[in-house]
Amino acid sequence: MIFHKIDETVEILRDLVNLVRREEDNATKSMVLREIGNNFADLGFLDEAKELLLDAYKYAEKISDVDKMLSEVLEISRDLYSIGFIDYSIKILENTLNESERYVDIEDRLFIYIQITQELIEAKSLDLAREAIERIIDIYLNMDPTDVEDVDLILQGFKLICFFEHGEIIKKIYQVVIARLEEEDESSIDDFYLDLLDIVIDLNWFAEARDIILNRIRSIDNKLEAVSKLVEKISESIQKSTKNEFS
Repeated sequence: MIFHKIDETVEILRDLVNLVRREEDNATKSMVLREIGNNFADLGFLDEAKELLLDAYKYAEKISDVDKMLSEVLEISRDLYSIGFIDYSIKILENTLNESERYVDIEDRLFIYIQITQELIEAKSLDLAREAIERIIDIYLNMDPTDVEDVDLILQGFKLICFFEHGEIIKKIYQVVIARLEEEDESSIDDFYLDLLDIVIDLNWFAEARDIILNRIRSIDNKLEAVSKLVEKISESIQKSTKNEFS
């Protein structure tokens, strides 16, 4: 009886696949095929699930809206990863990374690079993640401070770069970040500098931390919050050092 129910359900799913292929909207086709693929996976039909997820990707990469395209691609990659097709999952991320070169807008490319890098780190594909980081670095070193409107994106990219790089290259990119922040509206600037301070503290850059706290953050309340962050970090380091000394 149970096998009959499975067979009937599979037929319904296959009929739905045929229907959705007639849709014109790529986002709809990608989303529905992805969900049907997950349904096949739930029933144990992993190879059929894989093929539907790969089909979904073909439509996802044609979505014109960058946010929607990338969101769908990442969901497909995660679904392939979760059902055991890790190589296909990574390949989709790699293809999307390479295809992103077609976008003229710098902010669109940076957004894609950052999101893909984060996924690759999660998937422990660090060699490919480093390739993505090189693209991020290239954007930072060649962009005008006003090319990217989203400051949070600039800070995310810088934090990722610091995960992989050390030395002078980070110092150069830090100056790019500072130049972008100097273009920002005064009403929001302190929040961004507080976020940047977190990164700077983790790098043990005390001269830069001092500059942010004393010269760049404007509100006295935010200066106090900033210095408290620094003290907390130093206190944690002291406790850790003391613990290691006596362990």
